Amino acid sequence: MDTMSEYRGNNSVALLMHATLFSYQKSYDKMVGAASSAILRFAIPYLSEILSLTGLPDIRKEKSLDDNISTYISMVKESGYVVDALFSQKDDNTYVFEMKQCHFAYKGHKIFNEGGLICPFAILAATVLFMKTEKPITVENSDFNETGSITKITVQ
Repeated sequence: MDTMSEYRGNNSVALLMHATLFSYQKSYDKMVGAASSAILRFAIPYLSEILSLTGLPDIRKEKSLDDNISTYISMVKESGYVVDALFSQKDDNTYVFEMKQCHFAYKGHKIFNEGGLICPFAILAATVLFMKTEKPITVENSDFNETGSITKITVQ
């Protein structure tokens, strides 16, 4: 992808949301001196409530975590914004969310080398996990690379 004009259409809104959230995270980190993940402990329950009210297709507390995550990943892939995403359980309380071939990564991830940010798609994956477990969630800063990101999510 050579120009930002290639992000037009469905991806332009996602690009703007990424830029907004990343800017907010970076500003919060500079103002408060804590990682942006600190606020997510409080934000994820609210995001879960909002998602429940919006009636997103087939993401419901009654469904299994695997079904909800599969639905979420399908939605992300259908947007054309990423080629694939993986959600895997490492142990009883630890999960990893990996974005693969994210269109934002090709241009945007270059400016995040200093760290301290969390992939917006990982925040939503953590919210889906919270919707099912209703337990506090910790989201570590994402490891950004040239094609995507990897984020560790822990259920407390």
